[in-house]
Amino acid sequence: VLINRLCLVGVGLIGGSLALALKRAGACAHVAGFDQDERALSEAMELGIADSAHTSLAQAVAGSDVVLIATPLGAMPALLQQLAPLLTPGMLITDVGSAKQCVIDAARKYLAQDIGVLVPGHPIAGTEKSGPRHAFPELFAGRMAILTPLPENDASSVARIRALWEAAGA
Repeated sequence: VLINRLCLVGVGLIGGSLALALKRAGACAHVAGFDQDERALSEAMELGIADSAHTSLAQAVAGSDVVLIATPLGAMPALLQQLAPLLTPGMLITDVGSAKQCVIDAARKYLAQDIGVLVPGHPIAGTEKSGPRHAFPELFAGRMAILTPLPENDASSVARIRALWEAAGA
């Protein structure tokens, strides 16, 4: 098992597909789903995307080794601000945003000296559909996932996030 507990922030197409792929590969023991949309959380539980559902970010993050932010770009700054006080030693954060500078700028502002926990990424995959019902484990098979490491990232953090995407087939 590569990840004991993945906190999935956003349980839609991209996050849901990654969770399903990691579970299928035996790379993730538990997915804690967080979403403000309770219907999406219920669907994620029904579909086996999430093993636990949370409307509290603190509860979803607790005990997680990796936090994956799979939300629209506009939601990421506020999420990074909320995540900052919830960080624990060894925890990593990654994202699936299509633009990197805005995510990195927000992380520099809110994570400050802890910026090294963020390994920015972007999978080059998706469909025109959205939501947990459209998630499928093969979404990343043979597709590229681009990581954009920061100078503050240590090699083991980048390697761990790279292994996560490789386990998903990217």
